[in-house]
Amino acid sequence: MPRLASLVQNLHGRSQVPASAAAGLMVLLGIGGCAVLGLGGSPVTIYVSDLDLSAVAQDRGTAQRDRSVNGNELRVASRAFARGLGTHAGSRARILLHGRALRFRAQVGVDDEVLTRDGRRRGSVEFLVFVDGRKAYQSGVLHASDPPRAVEVDVRGAGELWLVVDPGQDGIHDDHADWGEARLEVKAGAPLPALLEPERAPTVVLTPKPPAQPRLNGP
Repeated sequence: MPRLASLVQNLHGRSQVPASAAAGLMVLLGIGGCAVLGLGGSPVTIYVSDLDLSAVAQDRGTAQRDRSVNGNELRVASRAFARGLGTHAGSRARILLHGRALRFRAQVGVDDEVLTRDGRRRGSVEFLVFVDGRKAYQSGVLHASDPPRAVEVDVRGAGELWLVVDPGQDGIHDDHADWGEARLEVKAGAPLPALLEPERAPTVVLTPKPPAQPRLNGP
């Protein structure tokens, strides 16, 4: 693995190959860049945190590789994650899949680093996944101490995957959002997924809050 990761890192300025997949990977270099090849044609797991995270857009701070947005261990409701993406709402990650990925999986939630000593439920975020502009997953509003929610999305044939964290109606304070174990299952021979600069996130239509006073509709 060190020689393989070093080769890719030297060519692209960063390591794009997860250590956990090294035993089952070869990297083919050509005019089109890097392609993933699983041994025996097997699908390969690529962690989102192994991609170049500089293109992740968020309202505060910087997206972190395998750490929370504050640089701590990824931890949601006391469950720790060795791999993942630590963000701050609102955040947007746009991933080019080349139509060759199979599935996206993650465990999502608000990081424990925002918990107070009295265990108050700080932070409020909603995780959304879009596949080619279509909403494929919506977590509902989560707070600190809520258990992580499992995400599994079929991305077969998709060109783009968006990972979005919405801060909701109450601002972004303490909205430390973790994509624990965020990973893609990719076909053998596929180009490596790549994070792109977000243009405009897919539209999220949220139900507006009811007015404080009842309103009568009529002529």
